[in-house]
Amino acid sequence: MNSTLNASIGNEYNQPDRTLQDIPVRKTQNGLIGAVFRARNTKQDGQVELLSGWSGWSRDSALVYDTKSQAKEVEKLDLETGEIQGFKVDYKGVKKSSRDSKEARDDRFSLQTTSRSVLGRDWRVSKCNRCMYHMDLPGGKKLPKNYAGVMRGEQGGAFFGGLVQCGSVWTCPVCGSKIAERRAKDMREAMVNAKSRGLYVSLVTQTVKHGVGDDISELLPKLAKAQTSFWGRRAVKDLFEQYGTVGRVRSLETTYGSAGWHPHVHLLIFSESPLPKKAQDVLARQWQRSCLSAGLPKPTIKNGLDIRNGEAAGEYVCKFADDSKLVKTAKGEDVTWDAADEMTKANAKKGRQGNITPFDMLRVIRDPETTENQKNFYRARFEEYARAFKGRRQLVWSRGLRDELGLGQDKTDEEIVNEMNNESNVIALLNSEEMSAVSRKELRSTVLSLSESGGITAIATLLHSLVDTKSSLTDYIAHMSARLLRPEFGVKSVNCNSCGTHHVSRLESPVCPLCGHKNKKEDLDDGNDA
Repeated sequence: MNSTLNASIGNEYNQPDRTLQDIPVRKTQNGLIGAVFRARNTKQDGQVELLSGWSGWSRDSALVYDTKSQAKEVEKLDLETGEIQGFKVDYKGVKKSSRDSKEARDDRFSLQTTSRSVLGRDWRVSKCNRCMYHMDLPGGKKLPKNYAGVMRGEQGGAFFGGLVQCGSVWTCPVCGSKIAERRAKDMREAMVNAKSRGLYVSLVTQTVKHGVGDDISELLPKLAKAQTSFWGRRAVKDLFEQYGTVGRVRSLETTYGSAGWHPHVHLLIFSESPLPKKAQDVLARQWQRSCLSAGLPKPTIKNGLDIRNGEAAGEYVCKFADDSKLVKTAKGEDVTWDAADEMTKANAKKGRQGNITPFDMLRVIRDPETTENQKNFYRARFEEYARAFKGRRQLVWSRGLRDELGLGQDKTDEEIVNEMNNESNVIALLNSEEMSAVSRKELRSTVLSLSESGGITAIATLLHSLVDTKSSLTDYIAHMSARLLRPEFGVKSVNCNSCGTHHVSRLESPVCPLCGHKNKKEDLDDGNDA
C-alpha cells in the first residue's frame, strides 16, 4: 500500500468511533446536501486487516474507492434523500452496486409513499408507519405515550413500534412484504412437513379469459363464483379423492397487461399420490364449465388450468431475487422462487409476458421519466385495483390443513404486522416532532438502517439536523439516550439502601455502582422515576 493512501487512511479510517456527528453538514432550505461514505474489510490481506468493522463516515469517496483490495464492502448515505446504497469492491478497486436488504427496504417505503399519494388520506396506507398509537410490548411493558419506538428484532433487523400498521397486502409494500415473508415461511414449513409424511404437493393455476375493457371489480366476484362451482362438482371431488387429497391452500393475485386485468388463482394441493398430467385435462374441462356458470367466457383447455409439481413452481413464475433456491432450470441455474413464494409474494413478482403487478404500477408512477398521461393512466388502474381487492383475503387454507401439517392456528394479516417477540428491544424513542420530520422528509427507512449500523448515536445525529433544537449534538444524544431510562423498560432512578447514593438501576440487577451493595428489589427506596 502506498504512503499517500496510508496517510489518508490514517487520517480517516483509523478512527473507529467516528460517526456522522464528526462530518461537517451543509444545509439548505430543502435539508441535507451531499453524501457520506463508510467501508469495512471482511477478509485479511496478508499481515494487514485494515477494517475489522465499519469505518467512520467520511465525505471523501476516494477513501472508499481507492482502498483497492482493503475495502470489501462500502455504504453510501445520501444525506438529501436518505437512501443507503451498498457496494462491493473487487481487488482492482472497482465498485459493484448490489441490491441488498437495506436498498429493498428503501424501495418498499418509497413505494408506500407513492401508494399513499395515489389513494389519498382516507386509506389506511396513508397512516401506515407514520401515525402514533400507544403500544403494548412483550412482557407487559408499554411504549410511553406520544413516542414511536425504533425496535430491533431477534434477527437484528430494525422496525418501528408504536406506529399504525395498515396490514394491507394489496396496497402497502411495507406491510405486504412482512406478511408475505411470514406466509412464505409457513408454506415452506408446510411443504417440508408434508414431505416428511410422504405427501405430495402440486401447484394448480386457474385463470379466466379476459379483455382490455373488463372491470376488475366485476371479474373478481365472478372468479370467486367459478371457484365455488368448481369445488362443488362431483367430477372434481372424485378426482381429488382418488389421489388422497388432504387439503389445499388458495392464493389470489392479479396482473395488468395489453389484454387488461388478469386475475388468477394459485392452489397448492397436498395429496397422498401425485396428480398425474392426465388429470389436467379432466380438471380443465370442469374449470371451463365453472367459468361459464359464473358468467365468465370459456377459457381454453391449454390456458385455463395448469398443473405443476410444487417444487418446480420456480420455473413457472418470473424469477425475482429471494432467499429460496430449491430448484434448477433446464440449464442447471438456480431458480430463486419456490412454490411457497409463488403463493405468497404476488405483488413482489414482475409480471410475465409483458404484464405488470400493481406494485409495478407504483414504480411506473414514481419514475420521473414517466409521462403525465402514463402516470394518470396507472393511477386510475391502481385505484381500481385497490377498491376491488379491499377486504379480500390473499391466502386461504382449507379447514384442518394447518393442524394436519403441524402449523397451528393461522394469524390474520393485522396480527402478523403487529406481532413482536420477547427478544425485540427498543433502540430509540422518537417524539412526535422528530417522527413528523422523519416522515415529512421520507427518512423512515434511513432511520431504521442507521439504528442497525450506528444505534441511538447515529439516529440522534440525523435527527439533530432535522428538528428545531438549541441543544448541542452531544446534549441531544445524551437526551435521547436518557429517554430509555424508564420504568417501562425495567429501569428506575433509586436510592441505595446501604450508602444512600442516588443512581439509575435496572430492576433485574439493582447493584449500587458506588458501594457495590446488591439491593433487593422489594427493599428499594424509590427515587424519582427516570
